[in-house]
Amino acid sequence: MVQWVQPSSTTNRIVTTILLGIAQILTLFRINIRRRANRLWWDDAWALLTMFLSQLLLIAMWIRTDTPGLGPLDESHSARIVAYWLVSISFTCTLWSARISLIFSVIRLIPPLFVLRRVSEWMAVIFFLMWAGSLIQKTYICASDRSWYQLSAPQCHLGTDVAIVELVTDLFADVVLAVIPIRLLAGVGLSPDKRRMLYMMFCASLLTSMVSIIHAVFLLGPSGLLEAITAQAEAGTALMVANVGVLSPYVYRLMKNGQDFDSQPYTYYPSFHSNGEVHMRRIPRTPSRTAASSVRFHSETQADSLLVSAMELQVPEKAKTEPSLAVTLESDFETQKSVVVYPTSSPTIWHLSGFLDWDDFVPYRKYATVTWLPTPSRPDLEGRFLSCPSTPFCHGERKEIEEKKTHYKTLSYRRSFSILARERRCLKYHICKFFFGKF
Repeated sequence: MVQWVQPSSTTNRIVTTILLGIAQILTLFRINIRRRANRLWWDDAWALLTMFLSQLLLIAMWIRTDTPGLGPLDESHSARIVAYWLVSISFTCTLWSARISLIFSVIRLIPPLFVLRRVSEWMAVIFFLMWAGSLIQKTYICASDRSWYQLSAPQCHLGTDVAIVELVTDLFADVVLAVIPIRLLAGVGLSPDKRRMLYMMFCASLLTSMVSIIHAVFLLGPSGLLEAITAQAEAGTALMVANVGVLSPYVYRLMKNGQDFDSQPYTYYPSFHSNGEVHMRRIPRTPSRTAASSVRFHSETQADSLLVSAMELQVPEKAKTEPSLAVTLESDFETQKSVVVYPTSSPTIWHLSGFLDWDDFVPYRKYATVTWLPTPSRPDLEGRFLSCPSTPFCHGERKEIEEKKTHYKTLSYRRSFSILARERRCLKYHICKFFFGKF
């Protein structure tokens, strides 16, 4: 029966070229979307590597099927043996590289403190070990018995052991890629349409398992190009599934907003509310070489610390003796104390005393305002600061300084935060910001 449904070399070329070509085009779209949004990460690097491996698979497939009489180059028998090795190796590498890209897409979505993130990182290591084990097994079987070199259409018969190993590892990996995101979404308050889209997007990895089962069936017998065409279809499906996590939210945003949310020159900050909702505040992004790159609060052992990261700050030596940065903490009900700090060329942690009572306001929205102050080195800026002696930082009543001159420019960055935000609130923010751009 298998021989009866054997496809021709031309059919193999057409199907493989279409599937892998579509997957490669989608990968280019994915990289462009992430590049425009300045959100390139390791999952994109793995996707790009997968695309290159799929190109190698496509080229090797054309050489392998380039038999005398079919063309176009009428490759020699030895060249087609080499091409089979390339097809076998590049197929395995394409398949597992796509899965590693997908698991990294899940990892970047999970907040660092979540246990599920560490589980996902270990899954990435296990995927890599499965990748290496599959390559070693195939190479050993085909290299130990080279009788297939003498066949008119060179193809190594991998047998039952390889089919079982491939089927088990494929099912395990694809189930993991579906279960971890579903577990991540459990208990997160999302609208039904968003939840359905995310479930469908994450469960798309099971499509690869369906093709993998068909491929394993034909791998058990001398199925020739039928085994090859299902293998190449599995590789193309894996690459397309790896891109679904980026392309689906992009299309969703275009349909809902008429434009890509992440492509606009705005910065979005979250605010956490007592009912578990997280709202995004949209603020125009002002290009500046002297902008605080991050403001982050955390609470450990009942001590709140402020991390002001100014990696891009370039300050003259004489300006380092002047207070140049003001940080103001405030809630919806009152304004707390401010602090003036000195700029440094590396991230600095300032411990703020007197803010322990803020633990009582955890369910409410809070802000951290970072403002560059007028200093001898920055006379074109206005802002708010404290009257205090020349010490690294001080506390006191906030005084607002209003410059009389016009056209003064204030660089102020507001970050909404919750010192002890619940994991569910943080997770909802991560998911909605990552996939939908907003709530």
